[in-house]
Amino acid sequence: MPPPLCFPFHTEEDCGWFGIGLTAENGSYHFDGFSYRNMKGRARFSADLYGGAQAGGEWRSPGILGCPGTDEWAVLCAYAAWHYQNGCHPTGRTPARWWYGPLFCGWGEQAILKWKYHTDIYGAASETVYNDMSEHLDRLGLRPTAIIIDDKWQKEYGTFLPDPEKWPNLRSFADREHAKGRRVLLWYRCWSPEGLPADECIVKDGVPAAGDPTNPRYIERVKNTVHTLLSDDADGFGCDGFKIDFADWVPTGEGLVTYEPGVYGIELVKRLLRLIYDAAKAAKPDALVSASGCHPYFADVMDMARLHDYDARQRCVKSSMSFRARLYRTMLPEALIDTDFPAFSGRDESVRYLRFAPKLGVPDLYRLSNTDECVLTDGDWEEVRAVWDGYEQEIRSKFD
Repeated sequence: MPPPLCFPFHTEEDCGWFGIGLTAENGSYHFDGFSYRNMKGRARFSADLYGGAQAGGEWRSPGILGCPGTDEWAVLCAYAAWHYQNGCHPTGRTPARWWYGPLFCGWGEQAILKWKYHTDIYGAASETVYNDMSEHLDRLGLRPTAIIIDDKWQKEYGTFLPDPEKWPNLRSFADREHAKGRRVLLWYRCWSPEGLPADECIVKDGVPAAGDPTNPRYIERVKNTVHTLLSDDADGFGCDGFKIDFADWVPTGEGLVTYEPGVYGIELVKRLLRLIYDAAKAAKPDALVSASGCHPYFADVMDMARLHDYDARQRCVKSSMSFRARLYRTMLPEALIDTDFPAFSGRDESVRYLRFAPKLGVPDLYRLSNTDECVLTDGDWEEVRAVWDGYEQEIRSKFD
């Protein structure tokens, strides 16, 4: 959230391509998307503000940008370039070496180990299960630079502090991983009101719908919580950043009430990511923030872009993920790319993607254990180690 907000069209008679893109002033992305419909031979473009905008005197609407190009990618490049020439900018931060990975994310392994520990996939987001994963990584001889604790390590999504029953000592876990040369990232679920008081929430039709990043009380909560999660102080948990998810679940439509009137849609997402990003960097300057905004407006609030989930039934993982990576490189040329791990529908496709992922970005392994659908042999894991070693040698050359 959001996508590029630009539609490339192929024109007839070798006239090339032409794109129609949406623009707005920084701070004024008060819409939740950009749509196109062909109605009786006429093009209709729209961006609905759902009545949330308020104006006292002068108001400037979102704008339309025409983007010519030789193909669809040239159109998108022109759209992105206009934004970087008109107020959007990258973070300006030099990536830390460990950001380049490889990474290990526990989500897929939670789906397997839930059976071993007689729980569900969310119950498997526990210290005991992640200790199991950490030891499995050691046995396989894999050396990721970070381990990602996934859904649901939190007691409540909205307050996003550790569940004390699942994580009696998150700080000790982080310290042990640091001693192994691994950082610890925490999965963060956006837009859940779980555990939050109503007076810190966006309200929809009178019901709390999500934490409100325009509300001073919620803003202070997020700042304090992020500091507690990342700080190396005696009372901090010592973790190292966030994998941000569910950004597209921002409340939309009519009947929304925010503390700051008129803030809506993409602008709410930007407010939330800005809040988390700035708090993370204040707590730990080399903290990593991985998110999903495929638009130049988000270039200054994320260090890494995620390629995200994939339906393995498509059987086109390389072309699908390559397309996503190209979109991100066009819109966010300075962000690192988390390749995720969408395969494991079978051994052959899984191994192909393990080989291919370093060509797209940062390798990110999601599973260690075998399933009926996918059995990886000792020889396969030897190849994974070799692929990672080759990738790490290439990354080291950037820092020598």
